[in-house]
Order: sequence, then structure tokens, then C-alpha cells
Amino acid sequence: MKKGKRPGTPPRTGAPPRRTDGQTDRLSCQIHPQPDGDTDVQMFCVLLFLLLLPGPLTPDPSPSLNVTFDPSTWRLHWACLAAPDARCRLLHPDLGPIEMGAQTWPGSPAQEGPLCYCQFGLLPLHRSPRFEVLMAEAEKTVIRGLNYANPGLPDSAATNLSCQVFEARALNCSWTPGPSAPPDTEYSLSLTFSRNHQAQACPGIPRDSMGPWVCHLAHLPNATTRIYVRIEGLSPMAPVRFYDAVFKTRDLERFEPPDNITVTCDPARCTIAWTRPQTWQNLKDPDFHYQLSLTRCDHHPGTPDLPIEVSGTFSNAYTLPSPEPRPRQVLRVRAGDVRVGSWGVWSRPLEFGSSTGLGCAALSPESGTRSATMPHTRSSGLWCWHPARPSKRSHRPGQN
Repeated sequence: MKKGKRPGTPPRTGAPPRRTDGQTDRLSCQIHPQPDGDTDVQMFCVLLFLLLLPGPLTPDPSPSLNVTFDPSTWRLHWACLAAPDARCRLLHPDLGPIEMGAQTWPGSPAQEGPLCYCQFGLLPLHRSPRFEVLMAEAEKTVIRGLNYANPGLPDSAATNLSCQVFEARALNCSWTPGPSAPPDTEYSLSLTFSRNHQAQACPGIPRDSMGPWVCHLAHLPNATTRIYVRIEGLSPMAPVRFYDAVFKTRDLERFEPPDNITVTCDPARCTIAWTRPQTWQNLKDPDFHYQLSLTRCDHHPGTPDLPIEVSGTFSNAYTLPSPEPRPRQVLRVRAGDVRVGSWGVWSRPLEFGSSTGLGCAALSPESGTRSATMPHTRSSGLWCWHPARPSKRSHRPGQN
């Protein structure tokens, strides 16, 4: 017997009936389709149900980088397989943000694949800058990074760091302990040079129990443009923070007096000549300038006249009008770095001129030594001074 249609069931047609009350039909999906339901609607509901089912849990697609900074090479590196196309960014409290592209390094046999790295220059680290690796992934930027830590007591780092290069090869540095550093703190200083990042240690020596520490290196390696100086403190009582700074070489070197200073006179003039001093830096003649101080012995003894400034040249000479008879005068010469406007040490006084009179008995203001009188029987002739080379220093414990 055939089943009849349920009362009130509209006949099936190719299209659903149109409503006349202005409302929109809502599609209602049933998980278990009825035998007399619309097959297309039922299949759509099944597919929609399958699509809405939760899939398996997947890990975060962002790679986990082992970002490492090596202060001995100034490199930030990570595995290239995790982030082959990345950039580096440094967020420095003093220098601001610095970005650069990454490079590839083959690495060692113990590593899986090559290393990617960014090469940074010498910069201070004691204020804990942040190093970051920026990776482009799925139309977004993924950042992995690290903060360079400086653990220890606040205000325990060394202070008042000062360094100077002298005698064209030696270095002196001094500093004072931090206000909160334990009294038994031992300090050591290390240098890193911008050329090949060559490092050198300089043990610290306290001048006294409460005074500054000093460090002396008798022989520096070949000069570079910048020096990174780092002071580490060690105490069994508490951790001590480090302090570091980057110096430009030209700001550190104190020039010695010029070499081979001579004064040659004829009846009308005197010519002062000299050779440039030896320096740790690799400089050229135009990098120097000179000051000549001439003091007449018969006018206000001991008071120098205004210095004469002379630019550095290959010949390094200055002609002074000085007709005979000329008074006795004291000459001193010093060299400076024209790039920074600094001046070096004055030369020893060189006296020239007429041999009559008592000569110059005044003290040199800078050196505190009595002017050397060089008697001549004529007012014309040659006066010269050659600076004595510093003797080798005796080695003391704690010096290099």
C-alpha cells in the first residue's frame, strides 16, 4: 500500500516556493538527512559540517631561533635553516636603532648547516642593548632577539674611565671603583681593536686603597681607528657590573715633541726647521699642525710671546726675520692633531741668538726646566736640539 503524503505538505517542484510575507527563508541543516529531504541541501550540509570540524593541532609555524651574540667577534648569529632571509636590528639606548642584512658563514662540522650572522662594529654594551632578528613569514614580520645582560649591583660598575696613548706606543688607563662596588673588588681591563678585533688584556693595579686604579701597556699593536675598552669587576661578596667605552684613536694619542729641531741664522733671518714626531697612528704631514713659542730674553724674561702656528708640510720650516744683532731668544715647539685640535708636549727650550748678556734664566712654564744656553762666538750659525729617546721601562709586576 502506498504511503500518502502528509497533510499540509506542499507538492515538490524544481524551485522552492516564494514567500509573500517579505521574510527571507533560512537554511536549516540537519545532521541526519530525512528520506524525503532535498538531496542537494543535505549534501551541502554534510560538506559544511566536515569543513567546520576542528583539525589536528599544529605547532607555531614561527621557527625557534637560538640567537647568540659573541662579543669576541661582535657577531649575532643563528642557524640559517630556520631563517635564511633575515635582517638584524640593534636597539641601543644611546645610538638608536641600527639595521643591517645578514651574511652566511659555513660554520663548523659539528653544526647542522651554515650559520647566518650580522657583523656589528665596536659599541658600548654596559647599558644592555637588544639584538633582534627580523624574519618575513606569511606576510608578517617575526622577531626573535635577546638583551645583552649586565648583571650585578646597581652603581657597581667602574667610573671615570680615562685613557691616553703616549710615546707613540704606550697606553695608560685609569678609573675609579663604582660607588656600590664591594671594597674587595678586583678589576681587569681588556682592549679590543677595530682592526681584526684583536684583543689584549691589561691587568689593573690599585694606586691605593681608596684611589683610582691604573693599567699600563708598554707596547701597543699596530694602530687602528677605534679601541673598545672594557673593565670587569670581580668580588666574592656580590656580582659587579662591567663598564665599557669606545674611543677614537685620534682622541687618545698625546703627541711627543717634534724631532730634530734646528735654528739656522744668517745676517738677515733665522730658519727654524723640525721633523714631525713619531706617532702610533698612521698620519700624513697635513694631519699635523705646530706651534712655535719664541721668548726674547731682554723683554719680560720668562714671558713667552704669542705662539706662531704653522701647518704641517713635508719640509716643516718657518723663516723668522731676525737681522743682526739679534737678541737671545728661547724657542719651544709642539705638535698637534689638526683633526681634533689637540696639542702635544712642548719641546725642551732651545736658546739661540747673540752670545752677549747673561742669557735666559727663566723657567719654562710647562716643563719647569731651566733654559739651556748654547754659547756661540758669532750671532750667525746653527742651533739644534734632538730629543732624547725614552729608555726602556723596567718591568714591574702587573705590567705588560
